[in-house]
Amino acid sequence: MTIHDLVRSLRNTIPEYVPEPSDAEDNLPYAVLNELIQFTFALSPDHDPSLIKRIFSFLEELSKSEDPNVAMLLRDIAWAAAEQPELHRFKEFIGKRFLLLIRQSPLGGVLLA
Repeated sequence: MTIHDLVRSLRNTIPEYVPEPSDAEDNLPYAVLNELIQFTFALSPDHDPSLIKRIFSFLEELSKSEDPNVAMLLRDIAWAAAEQPELHRFKEFIGKRFLLLIRQSPLGGVLLA
């Protein structure tokens, strides 16, 4: 996946998530993924496991992209995820590649266990 088709792919994969219209229309992947992190951590792992799994699967697929812009963006998004107070409740949904990016963040030590 490239940076140019990220927003469209996200909207197709996770239709429950509706990004800010102007961000989506302008294809602003950084803004859209930052909003996705906020959306995700507002969910409950007990009530929304299927949706949470799809979101983190999407992020895991992004981590396989060879586009350097996607890699840079995903690192920033992983670092934003590391700042979430409830991150530990979502650990079981996070793929290995995205988890590694979280652990590389300044706050990534919260998921060492």
